[in-house]
Amino acid sequence: MFSGLEQNAVSKTDAIKLEQASVYKHSINSQFYPIIEGFGRYDYSSIPTGMYPVPPNDLFPLIQNQEIPQPFSSHIFRMGAQISMPIFSKSLFTMAKQANQVVISAEALQRINTIKNQSLLVAYITNFNYADNLFNALDQKRQSLLKTKEIIIIKVKNCGLPKSIQYNIDNALNEVALTQNELTLQKNELSANVLTITGLVLNKPVSMSQIKTIDKKIIKATQPLKDKIQADELVVKSEREKLLPSLYHQGNYSFNVENAYNNKNKVEDDLLIASLALKVPIFNKSQYNQIKKNKLLLSESQNELKKLTNSFEAQAKQLEQNVLVLENAIMLSKKSIQNKEQLKIIAVKSYEIGQMSIEDYLKYEDDLVLEQVKLFKTEALKWQTITKLAIIYGVDLKTFLQ
Repeated sequence: MFSGLEQNAVSKTDAIKLEQASVYKHSINSQFYPIIEGFGRYDYSSIPTGMYPVPPNDLFPLIQNQEIPQPFSSHIFRMGAQISMPIFSKSLFTMAKQANQVVISAEALQRINTIKNQSLLVAYITNFNYADNLFNALDQKRQSLLKTKEIIIIKVKNCGLPKSIQYNIDNALNEVALTQNELTLQKNELSANVLTITGLVLNKPVSMSQIKTIDKKIIKATQPLKDKIQADELVVKSEREKLLPSLYHQGNYSFNVENAYNNKNKVEDDLLIASLALKVPIFNKSQYNQIKKNKLLLSESQNELKKLTNSFEAQAKQLEQNVLVLENAIMLSKKSIQNKEQLKIIAVKSYEIGQMSIEDYLKYEDDLVLEQVKLFKTEALKWQTITKLAIIYGVDLKTFLQ
């Protein structure tokens, strides 16, 4: 059933969030790659302008001989490509680390949410087991009441026993049937819940056993937030580093066509420009505000981590104590059930020989069922308490329960 959880909508939502984090990481890393763009352009100017820079030594012959088309025109057509890429940007390297940390945080959150879903499944199963066990216990009570009813019918016919006593037994049987109907509805609802989150049908009890202990050294429920804080710290660092100089490579190739302004002859030639650009921030007010904003977000997350850590530590301590109390209660309930089963047997015999009233006998039947209810509830609560501890300590229930 744990495997079925991986196909439910909640698990798929976590997988989508992890994929989103991975896409974000790739988007940051892609900024290290060059950006190449093609272009086509038509330039018009009110006075003739140069198609490309002309060195002075090349320009003089053009002036002296007007038959040579000069690379100047009011109408220039250009096409080509341009490239740009970072060579060194401290901020960009830090953002790459931050993006990787975002993925780590998403993975940690997915693990914790998986354990939460597993814990929810265990809660459904243990409540189903409780309802089923109680249904069976009531069935045993019903069988016992039916046997007693047979004796009462004989006594009413042959010994003049008041018929009202038979009504008491019938009422008790009706109460059993009504309670069993309620339990059946509970089981159907729990089965539907299991079907919703696993796609599997739960129609019978599922036994569970603990196959290893919980490692209580580290509270792992806070790990996603810890990883997020590390990512937030890198964001603050990256925003600060945007105030540092950065080095970029830029390149431009163009093929240019015009009709020379001096003789209208066609001129075409290409031009390649490659450059290194050093960008030095001097003043950027919005960047300072962005740094302050990210520092406040970081402080908020750090404060939330302190609150969560204190809360989980207190919860873990309480849950660990509760497990011990519940285990002791289970042991005592089992002993009480054994005793009350014997008392019920004695009560049946006492009633048969006329030493006990029907009302007193029915109390023994009720006492036994009530003690069984306590046991089944306590067993369910114990497993649910253990799974809450598993969430806090980040224990995968697939490897913890069998």
